[in-house]
Amino acid sequence: MRPALLLLSPLLGGALVAVVLHLREPAAASPPPETPASATGGESESPRPAPKVFSAEDVFRRAFWRHPSPDDQVLHAERVEAADAAGQVDFWRWFIAVHPGPALLEALRSPGTFGLRSTPSPAALPADGSPEWFPRPGELAGFEVLQSPAGGLTVLYRARDNLLYATDRGSGFARPARSP
Repeated sequence: MRPALLLLSPLLGGALVAVVLHLREPAAASPPPETPASATGGESESPRPAPKVFSAEDVFRRAFWRHPSPDDQVLHAERVEAADAAGQVDFWRWFIAVHPGPALLEALRSPGTFGLRSTPSPAALPADGSPEWFPRPGELAGFEVLQSPAGGLTVLYRARDNLLYATDRGSGFARPARSP
């Protein structure tokens, strides 16, 4: 009797694990959220969601993965988030204007930090939907433009008045993969 139990134990354990995984599996996936056209490179954008209030330091921290130094003077900062029915963030975008200190400029220009590259024509800059203080695509004369090769994080820097604008966007967090 014992040898039969030893042989069946792994089978019963595996069946139990399969039942638990099946019960934990989420219901049918909901359709993907509508993404504003400018997030996909289009010309116009659906109305912007109301900005969730974030402190300028928090926008800076989320944007540059560091706290502002005493040399960094944040002029404007805004983060916009849209959530799905379950309250999960499914779209975010931030904008910031800063008089950067030397350490921030060095980090942004270093290819090893954010992987930004100099580009004369940035991809997917917001044509509309950005704050009124953020430069529009036709207002980039005199700016050094650094951008992620994927077209997300974009930094505009004008040395004449040590002024830096930056923006990025994303579609929330990846949903967990379903088990087969």
